[in-house]
Amino acid sequence: MSEQILNEQDKTTTGPVMTLDGFLEYSRVFNYSKEYYDIMKESLELKLMEFRLESELFRAANAELLQEGMSAILFESLSEDVVTKLEESVKEKATALKGKTVSVIKTAIKAIKAFFAMILKKLGGFKDKGAEVLKHLDVKTVTDDDKKKINELLEKAISTSGVPLAESSSNVNYPKKILTLGPTSVADKIGGVLMNKITVLLNGDNDFTGAMTPDQVANLTNASSIMRGDAWLKSHEAAMNSNSKPRGVVITLNHEELDKAVNNLEATLNHTFEELGAGNPEVMGKLQKSITATINLYKALIVYQQTLLFGLARLLGGN
Repeated sequence: MSEQILNEQDKTTTGPVMTLDGFLEYSRVFNYSKEYYDIMKESLELKLMEFRLESELFRAANAELLQEGMSAILFESLSEDVVTKLEESVKEKATALKGKTVSVIKTAIKAIKAFFAMILKKLGGFKDKGAEVLKHLDVKTVTDDDKKKINELLEKAISTSGVPLAESSSNVNYPKKILTLGPTSVADKIGGVLMNKITVLLNGDNDFTGAMTPDQVANLTNASSIMRGDAWLKSHEAAMNSNSKPRGVVITLNHEELDKAVNNLEATLNHTFEELGAGNPEVMGKLQKSITATINLYKALIVYQQTLLFGLARLLGGN
């Protein structure tokens, strides 16, 4: 899964982020990079400049404090020309900062949009293979030897993919014939794959921490949402808290949800971000981390589903 996600005319970062794997490597080191340092430095400088302007406005609006002897702890008054220049500098720095943060955000969005496009190409094959497995179960008598092989196949799918499966998928309804494949713990996991509702744990500290459901991707990458800054951070925190439940969260990869996400991602890429809320480095950092974790999770899910579905079809079909 290393298809090109950016071309030479479409680069939005200082690094050579040309493939999906390249993006994941870039994202892994971004929080320790000079690029991130410069963005955080400019953000802090902007906050101090804004504070200086606010203190000047406060001084002008509270002249009585000067008569009470408070002038010693306030800044000296600035001339009108200096205030005007400072206001212009704040606008320029805010615009420049927004450009840099939006650049990082759009690079991450390009990566997950390209990745979702790859997933969409695979979903039809997974659906067909799942139907084949269920059809085999209508006529197949599953032996103890079959169950042993199925359990080995499941363990292989889990270990190969590294997917963070929850112990139980009991909240997923599936046909009773799946129970013939082994104990409930096995049937639950296979049933989750066949019903395209896989329960994963996202409460650890690993490459999947911060991952989003397809619906959350659509909502949290929406341009108007990103521009709201602090409101976006609250929405993101609520989504992460919801996903970190001890029983896990169900991930459904289907055409409808992924198409919705892709359409939102495309709209965000075409947005000019006129408002300055998108210049919040914290939004940039958390969104990039969540997009990276989502790609890591869905890559694992694709390997897991493919290994299990194709292996079951061969085993139950006698091939």
